[in-house]
Amino acid sequence: MVAVPRELRANLRYLRALVRRFRTTLVMAAALFLLVPLVYHLRYVAPDGDRITFGEGLHHVYFLLYGQPSLPYVHDWLIELLNLVIPPVGIALVADGVVRFAYLFFARHKNDKEWIEVVTETMKGHVVVCGAG
Repeated sequence: MVAVPRELRANLRYLRALVRRFRTTLVMAAALFLLVPLVYHLRYVAPDGDRITFGEGLHHVYFLLYGQPSLPYVHDWLIELLNLVIPPVGIALVADGVVRFAYLFFARHKNDKEWIEVVTETMKGHVVVCGAG
């Protein structure tokens, strides 16, 4: 069996701790980029009667994040609702995720609580002596 260096184990555990902390953000991002394009694929019918592919739905969702719809307007209440809700919710989700992830990722250099917990998980065979002066 190949021994994994202690620093690599610590980095992998820290990544796992970050993923746990961002569980809600990751689930919401997956819904935004997987489920919503699927809704567009299933519900959107262009004015000429054509349907769109999942990829075109994903493309539309991506551009809606920046307030730039890429599909012609149609009269479908769910599509209209998504076109209104995706820009503010998507930007908030992305901004929140990026800011929090960047803070926690770089916090390990400042001995953040999560980083210290992860490092201590990689240590074995140590003895802590308290009250020895």
